[in-house]
Amino acid sequence: MKLMHRRWGTTLGLATAALVALTACAQPAAEAGDDPAEETVTLEVGVVPVVDIAVLYLGIEQGYFEDEGIELNINTGNSGAEIIAAVASGQYDFAFTAVPLALQFREKGQPVTIIAPGTASTGIPGKDVHHIQVRDGIERPKDLEGKKVTLNARGGLAEMLGSLAVSDDGGDPSLVEWVELPFAQGYTALQNGDVDAMVGPEPFSTALQEEGFASISSPYQILAPEHSLVTSVWYTMQTQIDERPELFERLQHALTRSLEYAGANPEEVRRITPSFSGLSEEQVANIVLPNIKPDFPVGDIDDIWSPALVEFGLLETPIAYDEVVWDQVPR
Repeated sequence: MKLMHRRWGTTLGLATAALVALTACAQPAAEAGDDPAEETVTLEVGVVPVVDIAVLYLGIEQGYFEDEGIELNINTGNSGAEIIAAVASGQYDFAFTAVPLALQFREKGQPVTIIAPGTASTGIPGKDVHHIQVRDGIERPKDLEGKKVTLNARGGLAEMLGSLAVSDDGGDPSLVEWVELPFAQGYTALQNGDVDAMVGPEPFSTALQEEGFASISSPYQILAPEHSLVTSVWYTMQTQIDERPELFERLQHALTRSLEYAGANPEEVRRITPSFSGLSEEQVANIVLPNIKPDFPVGDIDDIWSPALVEFGLLETPIAYDEVVWDQVPR
């Protein structure tokens, strides 16, 4: 696989500046009681309303957090960078994000610590959670040179995946005209013919395929062929773990049970997703679900994510698994 070197990273600028000011006075959002076995603690959690966080809602419904003396107050944000700033300031106790963003903020000096995996790619070619959908006349990723391709943010995961597909097919990603639009607006732009292609996740991938827009690439299958790669995580700041280690052990246990349940019951993931995502039951019935598992293999970071992010300029130097993943996480 040939990776194109390109320096990105400006998308982190504003969020990083905010973190510098916020972390100086950061305090944890919730304080554990003197006897955690008897006293319920309310934790603030930050999420974006995507299918992946069904794990959290199912865990609450099944009573796994209650069993650990934990009550969750779920806060919905617009972006992973915005939510990381809230965790760093102590406004939130833990949160959900994509693996690349967690590693980027760790490199920026924030003590981001992963406490559980989120979801993973399927490892199945053509049936994965991220696709490149195109209009008629585009047959392969190299054909995207000179075309307008929409994604949710410049310099982020979607652009990395799109560039990976183009370069792997012998093309030059710098010749693609990347158009930054929120996924929902990008979906409409492709329908209306304002752009030629879209790099995006579910539910947009399945919806576009059902409308006749062909998929020319499943980029995760280039990054990690036929491997179920952990793509998102639950995390906090190491400072919060250090202040309340027993509480975070209980939280991690509840998250692990939630991941086990969701992974074993995909029909439950589909059932609960409309309650928080804004998707209809019909939409959820047809989408490709991510893999959900409680273990986080060391190689997913050390052998796949970290080298690729360095190659694409999203990291300056590799971040090792043991630097960023809590030792309580199953491997």
